[in-house]
Amino acid sequence: MGLPEDLREALVGDWTGEYTLWLQPDVVAQECPVTATFAPLLDERFLVHTYEWSYDGAPQHGHAIIGCVDDGTFQMAWTDTWHNGDAIMFCTGGPQPSVTGTYAESDPAGPWRWRTEIAVVDATHVIVTAYNITPQGDEMKATEARYAKR
Repeated sequence: MGLPEDLREALVGDWTGEYTLWLQPDVVAQECPVTATFAPLLDERFLVHTYEWSYDGAPQHGHAIIGCVDDGTFQMAWTDTWHNGDAIMFCTGGPQPSVTGTYAESDPAGPWRWRTEIAVVDATHVIVTAYNITPQGDEMKATEARYAKR
């Protein structure tokens, strides 16, 4: 199956926009410019989402390999200089391009989760939103990249 053709066609290209970061529920910590590319990988079976943003003026970078297996399950391997430290987060989900991974395994309450959604608004606008999910299941917006095609 691979990635749905309409999703792949909508995402491939160069993007620019605004990146918003929340460190507390409903409190914007920072907004900054973001640039991104979605590029096909391995005969278009996967996409690589590469993006650049900044935190307090320091450049930050992220990469995600996105795929979809035959049963419609989306997969993502995600790294980001600010969010991930030295770990790769592996995420799965579906049937829409929404995936969840875990982190903070050492929290006595249990692991925290991170859910990433990709929403194609129209032919020239995409929103990538990520949510922190506590061990108790409370969900709060963590990041949002609002892209316009270049």
